[in-house]
Amino acid sequence: MSPALQSYDIERADFARVIAGVERIRAAALPELESLDWLVETIRSVGLVPIPEAAIAYEGEEDFLNGSQQGVVQLPREFARWLQLAAAHRPARYLEIGCFNGATASLAAAYLARFNPAFEALSIDVWPGFIFHREMRDLVPLRYEVGRTSFDLRGQKFDAVFIDGDH
Repeated sequence: MSPALQSYDIERADFARVIAGVERIRAAALPELESLDWLVETIRSVGLVPIPEAAIAYEGEEDFLNGSQQGVVQLPREFARWLQLAAAHRPARYLEIGCFNGATASLAAAYLARFNPAFEALSIDVWPGFIFHREMRDLVPLRYEVGRTSFDLRGQKFDAVFIDGDH
């Protein structure tokens, strides 16, 4: 097997964990969605991107590192708290600036859509890293636009914004 194909297979396998996390959120009962521990566990199940200095950045979370660039870059507990805070306000329009591989945008869209049936999300990035968006858009209300910046969205209104560009 070529190194490129092997690398793609690893990316695909780790992205399957993102899909599984989204499906878990979509199927959850309200008490689960409201449980911080359940949400943290769900985010951990998706896995973390192995960034430089991961041992320092993810201290205590190293067991959840993926083997590819698929997964979340945020600390699971911190990201779960953000999702619960946003959900308390039941946003209809959500923007993520800097989506990288789309994992956090996908999880956020799945989670926040559970609290508002009119929910829609937009995720933008200057670089096309969300290579599996076509699969995700069938599962959650998430648009993805490449080459856009916050400047391009001036005048538009969003109920919640997650600024995740360049960590």
